[in-house]
Amino acid sequence: MSNAIIKYQAMQGEVELSPQIVKQYLVNGDADKVTDQEVHFFMELCKYQQLNPFIKEAHLIKYGTQAAQIVVAYDVFIARAEQHDQYKGYKSGVIVLDKNNEIVYRTGALKLPGEDVVGGWCEVFRDDYKEPIRVEVSFEEYAGYKKDGDLNINWKTKPAFMITKVAEGQAHRKAFPNKFKGLYLEEENAPIVTVTSEDTEVEIIETLSKQEAMQLYGYATSLCDNDNKKGLKLLK
Repeated sequence: MSNAIIKYQAMQGEVELSPQIVKQYLVNGDADKVTDQEVHFFMELCKYQQLNPFIKEAHLIKYGTQAAQIVVAYDVFIARAEQHDQYKGYKSGVIVLDKNNEIVYRTGALKLPGEDVVGGWCEVFRDDYKEPIRVEVSFEEYAGYKKDGDLNINWKTKPAFMITKVAEGQAHRKAFPNKFKGLYLEEENAPIVTVTSEDTEVEIIETLSKQEAMQLYGYATSLCDNDNKKGLKLLK
């Protein structure tokens, strides 16, 4: 990969990126393991979505030989939604199984002693919609686990907070798909993206819906030249 510099105007000032800059300063985890193609995809997504990774609006995460993940900061979601003329805010909360073995929908991320978190919910309001865009998500489908099968530290100590963020991310992306195309919060188990130079491949983990997967696939297509588009694959 060339070390060509790209410049663009982000929401928070002008950004200058190159593969060398990304690998040296902007990779969380194993910077020496990230591939040139993963760096390129990260740069193009930041440019396309006008993200400034130097102020932590976007992160490129790489551990070992696992495919890289690209995630954005929670504040980016809210700030972008607030720019939309039809945005009228949101409500979110947690779904718990209480001591009486009953399902309770609660506003906010409050979990009482003896309760089990089973999901999260979010409603996004637009003044051009009669009803809010509502999303409910299951805890078991998104909780992060370690190799030993135990929950990782964030999902173990902050289960209500984590699953609520998942619901908020999905609801905002569903309400404003053009503003949030290709953008995912880390709590959502962001899509794992693998891009190769000759036969471009995009791998998307199973937590994505078919609609979300196709949106990201469409974005990846837009990044490829005509020759690479012929080899574009969407993998399960």
